[in-house]
Amino acid sequence: MPNREDRTSMNIVQLREPAAMAGADAWSDSVDLRGWDACTIVVAVESTAGSSAAGDKFTPALYEEDEDSDDASDFSAVAAADMSGTFTTILDDSEHVDVVAYRGSKRYVAVKFTEGDADNDVSANVAVLAILTRSSREPANDISVATATPT
Repeated sequence: MPNREDRTSMNIVQLREPAAMAGADAWSDSVDLRGWDACTIVVAVESTAGSSAAGDKFTPALYEEDEDSDDASDFSAVAAADMSGTFTTILDDSEHVDVVAYRGSKRYVAVKFTEGDADNDVSANVAVLAILTRSSREPANDISVATATPT
């Protein structure tokens, strides 16, 4: 009989607690991919039914870097060829879950949320998870995973 239990070969890391996002650019925490061969980012969005105007939105994008995981100036946008899937723009009436697989080779990844305009009124609760799989060590859930918020 096959063993379908996968808990010991993966790790799920919370990069952003479910929280309101309004008014300014924001970053999730970054995740250190050392010791992992695959990473999938999940962005979950729940509408809080605000009243936004045209141009009010947040646009999520995946960023990567190799060095210090807490310096946002060193992060760069991930090329389309290095990811599978896309993020959906976050509007007031947004309720969706986006799943994007990272195929790049950098050590750290994070999600940046860019606001649409200066008086952004979009209100949405957003959570971000990283699902790390294909560990170079077993059992994988014994490996500590470092996170840091780019600043």
